[in-house]
Amino acid sequence: MVGATITSPLDVMKTRLQSSLYNPKSPSSQPFVRSTIPFLGHFIDTGKLLTYVYRNEGWRALFKGLGPNLVGVVPAR
Repeated sequence: MVGATITSPLDVMKTRLQSSLYNPKSPSSQPFVRSTIPFLGHFIDTGKLLTYVYRNEGWRALFKGLGPNLVGVVPAR
């Protein structure tokens, strides 16, 4: 349960990055500017998106979907 709770914000970010809302074709409508650093860029982009969601939607948005995830994780462990 602790592991699922800690990694829940990363699951939310993964899902949002896969959606067309956060990955639009026009760069002007993106919620944040992607970095151009080759290796560290992914970590920087993830941090930017985490802070963007936190500021605009609140901390509870980072844990959306945690309930159904715990329903599946608890019996499996």
